[in-house]
Amino acid sequence: MSDFNKKNLIIKLVLPPLLTICFMLGLTYVNYIYPLGEYALEYDDFVTIANLFCQFKDILNGEDSIFLNFKNASGMNFYGIFFYYMASPFSFLIKFVSKENIFNFCNVLIILKMAVSAFTAACCFTYLKRELETCYVVLLSVMYSLNFYAIWFCAILGWFDAIYLFPLLIIGLVRLIDENKPFFYLFILVCFCFSNFYLTYMVAIFVIIFMFVYLIIHRKDKNRGQVCKNFLLYSFLALLISSVVWLPCLQQYIESARGEMTTLETIRESRLFFQYDQPFFILVATSGLSLTLIIYSLLTGGQKSSHYKLFLLSLIFLVVPIFLEPINLVWHTGNYAGYPYRYGYMS
Repeated sequence: MSDFNKKNLIIKLVLPPLLTICFMLGLTYVNYIYPLGEYALEYDDFVTIANLFCQFKDILNGEDSIFLNFKNASGMNFYGIFFYYMASPFSFLIKFVSKENIFNFCNVLIILKMAVSAFTAACCFTYLKRELETCYVVLLSVMYSLNFYAIWFCAILGWFDAIYLFPLLIIGLVRLIDENKPFFYLFILVCFCFSNFYLTYMVAIFVIIFMFVYLIIHRKDKNRGQVCKNFLLYSFLALLISSVVWLPCLQQYIESARGEMTTLETIRESRLFFQYDQPFFILVATSGLSLTLIIYSLLTGGQKSSHYKLFLLSLIFLVVPIFLEPINLVWHTGNYAGYPYRYGYMS
């Protein structure tokens, strides 16, 4: 690789997270939010998560057990709580933060995870199309890190892990299809299961759609059979490896109040079209440029690569549930509990 190409690659990978950090620091300064202000984000589930971080810090310090914890109600198993809210490598940084600063540190975690999202997005765009100009890689990566999902759902820190893992999952799928190398796909899918076992359900829907579209586009490809075998085998291995997380959590879900009504019953009672509200308009506003680029690409015509068709058709499948409520509910196992686009970062 020439020095010029190396320099371009470094710019593509380093500039997006730096710009994301600068933007977020500017936002915190204007709104007097920590670290450039005195206020912490304290709304919705954010307060609950911060309190759970205090308990997790005690566990890391050996003062409590992850299996039996008496700091909630009359005692509870913290194992499920950990994998529901905070199973992230960033969570272990809490060991080095005092309890008095945990609320403020949660603001820092948001910025760090958004920066990592910009980095993984840049890796994905660069991997998929190495000749893509640096300005487009930087622009698209920063757009991804500052997408509506991150802006609207920033109270749920654990969901940021899904944002930065998803571009890596795309790389894993492309490596599985193009290079017959499934191990990276296996690794990232397992990481998804461990960090967000309930969001992994939506990831599984996307992966199935992605492979379905691949089979349609490559129906005459001789390598299609081997790709399908690898996909099924390594997806099953990921399911087995991560069963220590999702299996006990699934049992708890079935026994809880949310498990009383089945997904089909909820969908049957739902309206046809989604009632458009503030999250919908934020989605449109923050996706406007990318949608414009897609429309422009379609209008200009020309010979499109198989990858282009694969991602475009997958995008269409992702857009449909935004408008049709029954399909939207399918993506959320029948109940989105006030967060209607938990798969929004994928589109």
